[in-house]
Amino acid sequence: MRPRLPAPTRLQLLERGWRLRALPTGRELVCAIFQTAFGLEVRAGYRDDLLQSSLCSDLLSARTVAERFKRTLIDDLGGVEDLPLNETEPGKGGA
Repeated sequence: MRPRLPAPTRLQLLERGWRLRALPTGRELVCAIFQTAFGLEVRAGYRDDLLQSSLCSDLLSARTVAERFKRTLIDDLGGVEDLPLNETEPGKGGA
C-alpha cells in the first residue's frame, strides 16, 4: 500500500499588487499576495508562468517585495504599460 501524499496547499488571495503589459510581447504580468500554509507569499509573473515568488512575515513586507518585483521586471523588460487592477481579461466577462 502506498503512503498517502498530503493534499496540495491552497493559495488564498489577500491582495492584488499590480498588473503590467510587457510592450515588447503584449503579455500580461501580474502580482498578488497570498496566504499559504507557510505564511504570506508574493507571486509575480505571466498569468501562466510564475517568474518570482517570496515568502514574507507580514503584509507590509509583502507589499515592499511586490514593488521590488515590479521595478525589477520594468528594468528587465524596458517598456511596460500599467494596467488597472480590477479590469478583467478580454473574453472573460465582467461588469
